[in-house]
Parts: sequence; C-alpha cells; structure tokens
Amino acid sequence: MKKLSSFVLLTLTALTPLLVLPIGEAFVANTKQFLVLLTALVLLAIAGIKMLIEKNLSITLSSFTTVLAVFGTAVTAAVFLTNSYPVDNLLGFGGVYLAMILIACLGKGLVDRKFSHNFLTIFGISASLFSLSSILQFMGYGPSWIYNALLKINLNHDLLFGLVESPMVATQILGVALVGLLASLISRSHLGLAITHKKNKKVTLLTWVMLAIITAGFGLNMYSVLPGQAFSPIMPSLAASWSVAVDMLRVPQTAFLGAGPNNYHLAYAQFKPAWINQTPLWNIQFTSGINLPLTLLVSTGILGLASWIWLVLRILKQIKYQAELKNSPLTWMLLALLALQLLLPPFISLLILFGLVLAAWLSLPEHKFDQLKLHTLTTHIAQGNYIAQGIGVILVVVFGYGTYSLGKAIIADYSIFAGNRAGQNNQITQMYQLQHKAVLLNPYLASYRRRYALTNLSIATALANKADLTEQERASILQLIQQAIREGQAAAELQPADVRNWQVLAQVYNNLAGVAEGADQWAVNSYVQAIQASPTNPDLRIALGSIFYGVGQYDQASQLFTQAIQLKPDHANAHYNLANTLKMQDKLSEAVVAYENVLSLIEPGSEDYKIVAEELATLREKLANTGGLPQDMIKSVK
Repeated sequence: MKKLSSFVLLTLTALTPLLVLPIGEAFVANTKQFLVLLTALVLLAIAGIKMLIEKNLSITLSSFTTVLAVFGTAVTAAVFLTNSYPVDNLLGFGGVYLAMILIACLGKGLVDRKFSHNFLTIFGISASLFSLSSILQFMGYGPSWIYNALLKINLNHDLLFGLVESPMVATQILGVALVGLLASLISRSHLGLAITHKKNKKVTLLTWVMLAIITAGFGLNMYSVLPGQAFSPIMPSLAASWSVAVDMLRVPQTAFLGAGPNNYHLAYAQFKPAWINQTPLWNIQFTSGINLPLTLLVSTGILGLASWIWLVLRILKQIKYQAELKNSPLTWMLLALLALQLLLPPFISLLILFGLVLAAWLSLPEHKFDQLKLHTLTTHIAQGNYIAQGIGVILVVVFGYGTYSLGKAIIADYSIFAGNRAGQNNQITQMYQLQHKAVLLNPYLASYRRRYALTNLSIATALANKADLTEQERASILQLIQQAIREGQAAAELQPADVRNWQVLAQVYNNLAGVAEGADQWAVNSYVQAIQASPTNPDLRIALGSIFYGVGQYDQASQLFTQAIQLKPDHANAHYNLANTLKMQDKLSEAVVAYENVLSLIEPGSEDYKIVAEELATLREKLANTGGLPQDMIKSVK
C-alpha cells in the first residue's frame, strides 16, 4: 500500500507542472484542480482498503496532525456554511485546500521511506521538462502548437499560454525547484559536508543538466513578468486587499467563516473601495488578494487564517529545534513556498506544490515526532475489527461517490470547452447542445447557467430578426426566451451575491422590453440587485440609468448617471449619458458643460470625439438661438 500511495503522489508531482486537458474555460487551472481532487480521493481509497485488509485502525496524532485537522475543519466550515450550494467551493479553491491538507496529513503514514528522495528527483525532472517547454514556447515552438493541432483551437505561440496558469506561476514553480537544486548542491559541497559530517555524494550529470535548464526557464519567465514587460501580472494592491478584508470583519458570520474559499471575487465586488475607480484596475474583479493570508482571511475568515498562521509557526518551530532539517532541500523549498504565500496571490498549482512538499518534508526520517520536548503524542486505537472495517467502508464509499461526481464535473467542463470552441466556429446548434449537456451534468454551477441563458437569448434574438417567421419558429423563440429567463434566475438563486448573475438576468429582461409586459421593471429590479452586490461599480448605474432613459424617466436616469460620475469622475460614458439626459430635460446649459466634460476625457481626433463635438456645436447653436448663450460665446470644436 505504501508503494502505491507513493506512486500516486509522485504521479501528481510529475503531472502538476506538465498536464493540461481541455476541460472548462480556464482549462489550465481546471486540469490541476481536478488532478489534485482525484489524487485526494485515491488516497482516501487506499487508506480505507488498508484498514479493511489489516482490520486495524492506527491513528498517529502529532502537533502537525492537529494543526492540519484544524485548518481542514476551518476550510470545511467555509465550504459548506457560506453557500447553500457548496459545489462551486468544492470544485474551486475549497476543494484544493482540502486536498492539499489531506495529502499532507495522510502522506507521512501512507508513503514509503524513499518517498522524500524520490519526490526531489521526480519534481526536478518534471520542472526541467516544464522549463524546457517554456523556452520552446518563448521561441514559438512550444506546447501551443500541439494543443492547436489536436484541439482545433487558436492559442498564442508565446508565454501567454503555458502548462501552468501564467508566467508568474511558472516563475515561482521554477524558483522553488531552483532553491531545491541549489540546496542539494550545497549539502553535497565541502561546506555542506563540514556541517553534516556525511559521506560525499557525487553530483550527477543529470543534476547539472536540470540546474541549467531550470535556471534558463526561470530567468526567461522572471524577465517576462517584470514591470513594463508583456506579461507583467495584474494584481490587487495591498491597500485594496486590506480594505476588503477589514470590511469583511465587520460582519460576524463573514468574520469567522469568510465569504467561501472560492468566493473572494464576491467579497471584492461587495467591498471594493471607491478610490480604486480612479486607477487602471477599476473594472477588474480580482479572485484573490495580494497574498495568501489576506485571501484566506476574506475567503475562510479568522478561523482559516489563524489555522494557517498556526501551521506556519509550527513548521518554523520544528525547523528551529531540529537542526538536521536545515540540511534538507525540502526544508528550503518549504520556506520558499511560505515566503511566496506571504508576498504573492495564491494559485492552484502552487497550493498543490505546497501540499506535496509539506508531505515529503513530514516524511523525512530526520523528524522526531515521538519526542516529548516537541509536544507530540502517538496513540494507537485497536478496539475490534468493526471500527476499522466501518471506517474503511466509509472511505471507500466516499471514494466511489466522489470519483463519480468528479467524473461528471470533468465531462461537464469538457462540454463547456467544446461548446466554446463550437461557438467560435459559428456552430451555434452544437454549442447550445453542449452547454445544455453541461448544465444537466452539473446543474449547481452558476457560470454554466449564465452562459446557457445568454446562448438561449442570442439564438432567440437571431430567430426573431428573420422575416416571415413560421409558427414553429415563433414557438421556438418563446421557448428559448423562457429558458433564458429560467437559467438566469437559476444562476441568481445558486449564487445571489454574484453581480454577474444579476447582470445576465437584467440583460435577458432588457431584451424583452417592449415585447413582454413588465420586462423593463424586471430588468430594473435585477440591476438594483446587481448594484447591491457591487455598490462601487459605476457601469451598473449607467446600465440602470439607460433603462430609465429609454422609457422617458429622465429624472431617475439623471440621478443614476450623476452617481456613476461621483463613483468615477473620469468615466466618459457616464458624462455622455448625463449630457444626453440633460438635453432631453431641456437643461441645455448643464448639458453643454457635460458634453465639454466628455470631450476632455476622450482622445482628440477619434471618431467619438468628432461625434460629441458635433453634438456640442449643435447644442450651443440651439442654446444661443434661444437666448441662453451669447453669439460671441459659440465656439467651434475641432
């Protein structure tokens, strides 16, 4: 069983930086996510089968087991208690956190004695291959050519596409691998031998080759993410991340449990400070904070952050009191990962790597968990075969049900990927069918429902624009519209705090305005819900104001456009809509000022500039003719 467990974890180690499958929209991250979830389920099955075969339950309790159990409990509470439908959390960061914790917990008891050594070797080889793929991708001959040929898609032949989420993630993975290799070389050098008093181990040619390839890939990716370079990452500021976290703490439930492990973007939309609208990041909805601690505080609450801090302190204490650990490359890799978690946003690939490195580190023979000075306790429970067999059966059943559910989720994600590809090729019917299949397989993801609602609306609109509709086509249009409404409502019910769900529902209703009685009011109600979910988003107020403008309610429209300007004073579209509204209200002098504000915010010489300039000139002439503006103040705008 130990060899099998080691093989499973080493397979995850090898595939995490290399494997990408066509599943979902963000298929690079989705592949890693499903891979680690499947690994965790397999480890549960192995543990269960082990209990059934040995008919004995052996539980080893240590300080690390306790810390990881508390961390797992905090994440589990955040997964299931922050949302009535926890599927999104489980198939996102929540599932990854739990899988990472499970790997670290079960790793020491299930792997063989050579696992730590084998992990370093496999990870070094895998990182080298990944680095080589990055170099080839930079040269225009990388994995994108293979995926484009096999999947009939159009990926960029540069570092924008890689086998992990982004060049920044690639830099971190290769950096951790580089730390491990350098620590290994130092431990084998004369200085390392003087410290460890161990027999000299010759550095192999493979080690030098891996070091050269990883260094080259690291340098290439590192350069590409520097400020001003093409792939410089866009990250939330520390001030914004802190502001969102502080606002989350004001509500008791979110303070302790957070918004949900996969719901940082919801909290960000709800609590985004208004001053961000004055920055280039104003319309970006971030899915994580500037670092892991602030992300955990928002997504899993005080309980999640406190347990992570406890884990970090326990790791540092173990290293401090056991000098032998300082000579292991795994120790320095673990410290490097902790430093990255403090400095940069979390990514799925890096969380998986953290779980694997922690499991390998805990499996080092240098650890002495049975020493009283480390405050560890080992307990063996053997109170009959029934307890062990019962728990073993439960674990096997969890594996069976979890694998079945995960399989359905993977097929659903592939259907979404294939549907997107069909849509890009104008195969609308196939796209519709694939999205419908995805919704049937996994009806609890709001993102599926949103996309399916918009597809129904798009097809209905295209049919409605045809001349001489048949009765069957009219019936199809009605059915598509009803389905669009139903799917939009389902998305909002699944995740009522997600502004995107209300935007889609409002879009559906807005398209029915003038056709279905009361549709405009339903659209208004949906936008009101959207504004409550994202109160500092000026575009939502512009959209709602446009509805009031369309039905001639200019006072309400003017108020909303003014609010949008207050949220973002340099929003040209908000000023333009306000100018048009003021003109309809015969407030011509105020409209002139609003049009002048628009011109000051858009590019001179652009087509938009010419249109607004003409409208302003016409308005000035009208105002002058009515006696509101002296003739000598009429200006021509060039």
